[in-house]
Amino acid sequence: MEIRLLQEFVSLVETKSFQETSEQMNISQSTLTKHIHKLEDEMGVSLFDRSTRSVELNEYSKTYYPYAEKIVKLYEEGDAMIAALLSQGKNVLRVALTPALAHYSGIEVLSDFSREFSQYRLEITECPRVIDLLTDQKCDFVFAMENDAMDGHMSKLLYKIDRLVVVFPASHPLAALKEVTLEQLRDERFIFHRNSSGEMHLETRKFLQLCKDASFKPTAAANISSISTIVKMVSQEQGIAILHQGQIPADAEDIFWTELIPTVHSHIYALYLNNKPMSAACRAFRSYLLQRIDRREEAASV
Repeated sequence: MEIRLLQEFVSLVETKSFQETSEQMNISQSTLTKHIHKLEDEMGVSLFDRSTRSVELNEYSKTYYPYAEKIVKLYEEGDAMIAALLSQGKNVLRVALTPALAHYSGIEVLSDFSREFSQYRLEITECPRVIDLLTDQKCDFVFAMENDAMDGHMSKLLYKIDRLVVVFPASHPLAALKEVTLEQLRDERFIFHRNSSGEMHLETRKFLQLCKDASFKPTAAANISSISTIVKMVSQEQGIAILHQGQIPADAEDIFWTELIPTVHSHIYALYLNNKPMSAACRAFRSYLLQRIDRREEAASV
């Protein structure tokens, strides 16, 4: 049995979504379907109850999942240890970032570092679950938004601060305002940012908590995982959206964003393990980030 099949099985159990698992595993949904069928053929049982809209676990998948998860975890831990041994003494820097970091100049920062410190080889991974990569020692640094999974084993550098804004279609009467309050949004329909399994992204969680504190229950028009799709739906007057200001594409047309009052900030961090010896490449990257952060703070204070 191929370990890849087990990795895909574990992911599908956790997401209950062929779309989300195919994105995580970087394969097409048709390939994922073939792999799951292959696993089922090898085991001689059907592992999922499928419909056109969802994936439901059955008694076989529920029973097999904890064993498959252990196998996958042990394999990945062993793989990570071998990778760590191979990289010892080499000038390799492994960095992982979430897809959202594309909106925050993450690639540009890494490219600038690579040009300035050409003696180090940079390995970049894009993954929605970067915290897992860090804790499994599959990378040296990760860039991520605020995350409940951060713990005392991680050190963090504040990379950027963003804020929640309200995105309106250009025709909306509130679009011309510099700021809007929750009270002004009570009758609106919202396009929320959630992943395909229904988990809320950070900005959605923060906005819903704000609404709850204000005894305000927002009306959901849609739950969408893609920022570009959300922006397009807003431009087509299908609702309004709450996003981080840095997530909004610079070339987006037929929309305007407005500051939300009260102001709600979010933080983007560069994280690394504080109980792991740092290589020369890691120390250079940490110093490089600290210098960029210091220059940014000096520019902001002028």
